[in-house]
Parts: sequence; C-alpha cells; structure tokens
Amino acid sequence: MTLRNCSRDIKLNKLNRFTYLPILLDILKRKKIFIPNYTSWEDKNDTEILDYYLERMKKVDGTVELRALCFTYDDETIHHWNYFSSGMSGCCIEFDLDQLTDSFKSVGGFEHGIVKYFKINDLEKGNTPKLSKLPFSKRWPYRVEHEYRFVHKSKKKMTTLEVPIDLESINKITISQKLPDAVSKTIKQILGNDVNIVNRSTILKNRKWLRLVKENS
Repeated sequence: MTLRNCSRDIKLNKLNRFTYLPILLDILKRKKIFIPNYTSWEDKNDTEILDYYLERMKKVDGTVELRALCFTYDDETIHHWNYFSSGMSGCCIEFDLDQLTDSFKSVGGFEHGIVKYFKINDLEKGNTPKLSKLPFSKRWPYRVEHEYRFVHKSKKKMTTLEVPIDLESINKITISQKLPDAVSKTIKQILGNDVNIVNRSTILKNRKWLRLVKENS
C-alpha cells in the first residue's frame, strides 16, 4: 500500500510501536500485545472525541467499550522518542504490517487505518470526519506522529484485551541511545534470543551523519 504524505510517497509495509523495555519483554515472553484503555492518554482532544464516538456507537450498534493501540508508519523522529519512549528504558518495535494485521484479524472486532489530521479552519469550513472515521481523526498539531491505529469495539465490558502475535512479525527492535554503552550491549544480547535484529538508536548522535557533513562541507 502506498500513501501520499508530506509531498512524498510512502510505501506502507511496516509499523513502529514506541514503548518501554518492560512492555517489550512482556510481548516477547508471552507473545501477546496488551490493548489498553484510551482514557489515560494525555491528548484530551483525542480522548474526548473517542468518548463522543463511544456514546454515539452505543445507540448505533450497542458498543459499550472501546480500546485502541497506536503505531507510526513513518521513520523514527525525536518526537516519537521524547513523547512515547523517553528515558533509558525507551524502545521501538518494528512490525511487518501484513503479519501484524493478520494477528489483529484473528481476534476480531478491530478496525484499523491511517489517522487523518484536521485543522480548525478545515472544520469551520465543513471538512469534518464522518462518524465512522472519528477514531482515526486528530488535531493538526499531532501530524508529526504519522499515526496508524487499531481500534477495538465490544458490546460487552472486558477485563482485559490481548492480541496473540508471532514473533516473526517483528522485523527489528531499536533501544534507546540514552542507555550506557555497556548496558546497551547486555540488553542487545538478551533481546537477541528472541529477535534477530536489535539496534541502538543513533537519533541523538549519528557518527556517519557527522562524518559525511564534516567531510563534504
């Protein structure tokens, strides 16, 4: 699948999940992804829209619970690391899109897709999302996230919701550059038992980038 974004074409074949090492270790150990409740999210524009959507869907089809899990379909940015994976325990899991989607399909009840970002001016002009697209709609300032979202609707309250995954769907894992060198080597050895490719992020300092700039400027 190819989409147009920021004046360039992006081939959609992977999804990145920015999270923390305890969550990653749980995924690797139990081969399941926990789907949280959205109410604790910091973006209250997002949570209130999902609350509104849930209230509307109760009347439409009897939905009583909504859960969601967010990914990004683009490359890593400093925003992703600082906002979703800050500190030494931050990490990024890159999934194969098709394999991950198959895992969510096996559970059922999920809708998924690319999030669209709306300016207030757009809304004032009547360019508003349809009811079915509300879970995939956010404010324009969040466009840097390039979000892809899985949303689960249920007609009964659930104590927990988890999606079994095949570890083969994980392309690679990237750990935080804030980890000390010695610690990062240990973490890479531990994670390497389950995943073939484990990298340390270079977003804070990339030696190759520095060298090329210095050599050619």
